[in-house]
Amino acid sequence: MHSKLTPTYLLILIPFLLLVSCKHSRKAPSIDLIGHDVPDIPNQEARALFQSGLNDIEKRDYGAARESFSEANKICPNNPEILNGIGATFSQTGNPTRGIEYFERALKIDSNFFHAYANLGASLNQMGQFAEAKRIFNLGLARPKANRFYRSEILFNLANSYYQEEDYDSSLVFLDSAKRTSGPGKMYDMVIRAENDIHSKMPLPIKR
Repeated sequence: MHSKLTPTYLLILIPFLLLVSCKHSRKAPSIDLIGHDVPDIPNQEARALFQSGLNDIEKRDYGAARESFSEANKICPNNPEILNGIGATFSQTGNPTRGIEYFERALKIDSNFFHAYANLGASLNQMGQFAEAKRIFNLGLARPKANRFYRSEILFNLANSYYQEEDYDSSLVFLDSAKRTSGPGKMYDMVIRAENDIHSKMPLPIKR
């Protein structure tokens, strides 16, 4: 049985808040992303509400965060960052189905919004829909504007899909891609830990 991990928050090379969650016993770390810096929300009041929601996220008060994000959405509707934030509060509290609704809405508005690909795929992983999660991650990787930071985050989540299917060899391939793409930093360290975890679960080669 794999150990459960308490949700934690990490800041890596880019200014994104990473919500790492392993709520199930067989689950490798997956990353849900919402913007850590306040994005370019055109309305000042909505922007302030979004910042308040981010502060609540850091305190793990997802209910309060959702209220702030929802109020921001009323003022500035159909903003992908805000929709993504609302979705993340659902997925982080064990309701990935509701989270997916918001991630899909964000992607309908902006098909290059990489955070939503990462969150949507991670939520599908949470629901055990690994094949669909992999399809979503690959769609995100195929977007022409995917830089190395976005790619490393999605690759890490894609490795998680294979991990949960117990396809450890494939998971290691994508972890290696995430490591090479990200370079030294927090993501790199997370990949190393995941690789070590997988190696500890793989059977030793038979000596002849």
